[in-house]
Amino acid sequence: MSIYTYICASPRIHLGLIDCGNATARQYGGSGLSIKGLFTKVRATTSTEWRVEFAKKTDVSARTVQDVTALVNRLKEVCPPTHVTVISGAPEHKGLGSKTTLLLCVTTASFAAHNKHISREEIVMLTQRGGASGAGVNLFWDGGFVIDAGHATPQDDRSFAPSSEARPFTMPPANVRAALPTEWRVALFFDAAGKTIEGKHEKEIFAKSMPLPEIESLRALAVTYHELLPSVLNANLIDLSKALHNINTVGMKAIEVSCQSKQTIDFLRELWSNNIAAGLSSFGPCVFVIADKDSVFDHVGKLASTHNLTRLGVFPFNNYGTSLDRRESQA
Repeated sequence: MSIYTYICASPRIHLGLIDCGNATARQYGGSGLSIKGLFTKVRATTSTEWRVEFAKKTDVSARTVQDVTALVNRLKEVCPPTHVTVISGAPEHKGLGSKTTLLLCVTTASFAAHNKHISREEIVMLTQRGGASGAGVNLFWDGGFVIDAGHATPQDDRSFAPSSEARPFTMPPANVRAALPTEWRVALFFDAAGKTIEGKHEKEIFAKSMPLPEIESLRALAVTYHELLPSVLNANLIDLSKALHNINTVGMKAIEVSCQSKQTIDFLRELWSNNIAAGLSSFGPCVFVIADKDSVFDHVGKLASTHNLTRLGVFPFNNYGTSLDRRESQA
């Protein structure tokens, strides 16, 4: 009977990059949160040849298929033949890190199918993700809330590109990893007619915007560690609202927000004016709202409708990272 390895991983919310210039000895760095829902699920088993299949219900772009194919070509050099099936994935092009999660799942499941040990850093190098912020790759394993330290890139040797383009030399270390309050949940909304920033467009924005002035990076650093982190550790949603507002109006995050539709920007401003914890995940278009009461989510849902935004759902947070298990037959 065949042994199947199953992996289930959460998408992430990216709160913002930190040093997008030359303010510190470390380039980039960022913070993020892990969602319990919209899971990426992958099945892998040993095989006589490499095979990758996508279940019919997965809606993946041609670019994602291309990136998975390129990953498999790298895996062929270091991992025995594997039959990989992508069962489900997070929605693409929403700012939830769906591709990073998928590539990490495919790599991890492939080695696990053969009971082969591989380190986190080796997996990151194979997937070629985490070249900017390391929040996503750290959240993949640990869940919760993460602030990563970025890359120790010499200031005279820095180029600027998103994680989809920048190649990591090492895995960005997590300076902070904390569990999120269990009573907190997150709602996701997006403008279906809004702008999707990815690929070449995202790369062009990085190249045009960076390096940012030193003061912008220092402000992002201060808000992350002296406002955002304490609000999470103290489980204070009012302070979290202020911190997220400040993060979304400084540094690279302010540029990301400015690229979104008027409906999205107006929605965010209305949320902040009501002291609701909210922000844009990565380049969006997903807006996230964090609260601990159904009444808040009901109110926010009505606000979203007035701005013509679509709701993806309300989810708890994932404080435990990715799950992996082995079974003797297909489920």
